[in-house]
Amino acid sequence: MSQTLRRPIVCWPLLAVGLLSVTQAAPINYGDFSDIPPGSVMYLDVTETANSPGDPEPLFGPPTIVANTLHFTPTASFAAFSSGGSQDRTEGQLRFGLGGEQAAITHLQLTSTGNYNLSGAGVASAEYRSGIAQLHVLEVDGVPVPSPIVLPGLDVAGLFEVANGKVSENSWTSTATYDINAALTAAAVKYHAGATKLGVVMSHLMEAQADAAFIASIDTRGFEIGATTVPVPEPTGFGLLVGSLLALIRRQ
Repeated sequence: MSQTLRRPIVCWPLLAVGLLSVTQAAPINYGDFSDIPPGSVMYLDVTETANSPGDPEPLFGPPTIVANTLHFTPTASFAAFSSGGSQDRTEGQLRFGLGGEQAAITHLQLTSTGNYNLSGAGVASAEYRSGIAQLHVLEVDGVPVPSPIVLPGLDVAGLFEVANGKVSENSWTSTATYDINAALTAAAVKYHAGATKLGVVMSHLMEAQADAAFIASIDTRGFEIGATTVPVPEPTGFGLLVGSLLALIRRQ
């Protein structure tokens, strides 16, 4: 993205070592712990990268934040178009840190919308794929973990196909919810409220393919990332001491 920074950059240790580092775009922060109430979240070091050759950044475009949700209005470039037997693919990636203000982040909600068009004679298809490629837990119940906890990703997809001269044009909507606490439980991670800092990598893909006499296109008109939180008490002195000792042991 080409925007200037709206907030001072806050680099968590995981971000500093490069898990979420992207050289193509300047990181931007959304939200500010100094002026948001408990239970809110802050999106840190938000960057995007175009992962398909020839597609210019930005694809997602600059977001706006409402409550705990980032709203993106993707650019016209976030689309795929195919004709004459060709195939087209456009993929973008978002990377960011996510922290709760006296809050654990229990769920992430992904919502995307767009349009597709399939017309002509022959066979054509249009597809979207969206999801979380990486989810790393950096802090639990307000206490930093000795090393990042890697949780499984999430993938959702939609495929539209036509054949024999049929015409199809319509809008599409994709929604998915990632249950972070359920993933922590499955990974045998003990917690009271849940994860309070995360590192996230998300991907979104548009793909179109058509026969020689067909046209296929698909685009993304809207993209949202929302966080659900629950209150978490301030970490006790004992909890902070344990976290510090574990981090020290890990470094040795």
